[in-house]
Amino acid sequence: MRVKSGAASYHHGVGARVIRKSDSALNAKKARRKKERLTLWAIIAVIAFPLFLGYILVAADIRSDLSELKPAKLLDDAGFAPMGWPELEGSVTERPVRMIGYMMDGYRSYPGGVNVDMFVLLPEAGQFLHPAHRIPNQMVEVWPRRPVLFRNRQLVWAMGRLNRTMGKAGEEKAAWAMGDAEVRPAEPRDIAKWFEP
Repeated sequence: MRVKSGAASYHHGVGARVIRKSDSALNAKKARRKKERLTLWAIIAVIAFPLFLGYILVAADIRSDLSELKPAKLLDDAGFAPMGWPELEGSVTERPVRMIGYMMDGYRSYPGGVNVDMFVLLPEAGQFLHPAHRIPNQMVEVWPRRPVLFRNRQLVWAMGRLNRTMGKAGEEKAAWAMGDAEVRPAEPRDIAKWFEP
């Protein structure tokens, strides 16, 4: 014998009860699943977007590392020979040299667009999220013969004679200085022209 009552059916003798879900229960379950999927995508977006943005900003801000460049055997019109950063550790002669590097603030921060009478030349410019390393024997204090317009991380040529500084061990002070220097803007193509790959 079978008796139907509402949404439930009773089967005598079997002891089973079949419950049919109403349309509103099914719709609620679908809505809950949709909300869970949206929440999951929102969490992924919140995590992934800053990582992706950071990657784009770093990639767009990357500049050549000059610390391993070896100079080609060339002299410019004024008799300045290019000098690579690895040569700083060797003997420094009295000959005038030209070094390519990135203009960075000295021992205090400078705003961009002001004239300065000293800046630090570095072989790397750092990145958006990672400042340049300031290793004393890879830093040159540049004292231009006349104040120059400061542009942080600009690629420049500094031309003059190198001398050791009086920096002390443990200080973040340049081990080298170039006084009475001529400073000119440089172009990335200058790297290939004046240095070997």
